[in-house]
Amino acid sequence: MGLSYKKHIRKVITDVHPDLELDEEAANECDLLVQYLAKRIIAEADKITSMSGLQTIKTGAIQTAVTTTLRGELRRLSSKEGTDAVIRYTGKDKSRSPIFPVRLTSTLIKQYVKAQRVSMTAAVYLAVVLEYLTAEILSLAGLITSKDKRTVMNTRDIKLAINDDEELLGLFHRVTLSGGVQPYIHTVLYPRGYEI
Repeated sequence: MGLSYKKHIRKVITDVHPDLELDEEAANECDLLVQYLAKRIIAEADKITSMSGLQTIKTGAIQTAVTTTLRGELRRLSSKEGTDAVIRYTGKDKSRSPIFPVRLTSTLIKQYVKAQRVSMTAAVYLAVVLEYLTAEILSLAGLITSKDKRTVMNTRDIKLAINDDEELLGLFHRVTLSGGVQPYIHTVLYPRGYEI
């Protein structure tokens, strides 16, 4: 898996929570989440492209793959971010370029598809969607870290953030992170009269 978004994930955490850091294990886990999500979206886009008989992965295929992979607010906001980024990219407005590199994303797409070419706008769209989802996860995990009065985010914070969000949990329900177990005490074990 030679391609990695780890250093770019660290830039996202600086944007989302400038006062927090990401430990090495959490950065690795977050990179694995990005890779997993990218593979799912790319596989769906490849199916769409193959069914239409095209040889190029285009923005429409990535956009459709994102809308079929994601649910609820994540779908709506990711699609909006991706569309806005493509509009800025085609309009040559580089004022807000993606943190996740477009060339790296294009290379990642080429690794997993049968199509011979990848349009740059498709890579821009996917890069921004992956960046948005990473920012969403890190934002929620950062709240957990801050609540615990810590400055370094760990894998457990990411795991708790995903488990606490219904849409993220649905998206990553098949992914196992190394952050321990979710805290849970069965109600029978609490003393009588204890408020939960």
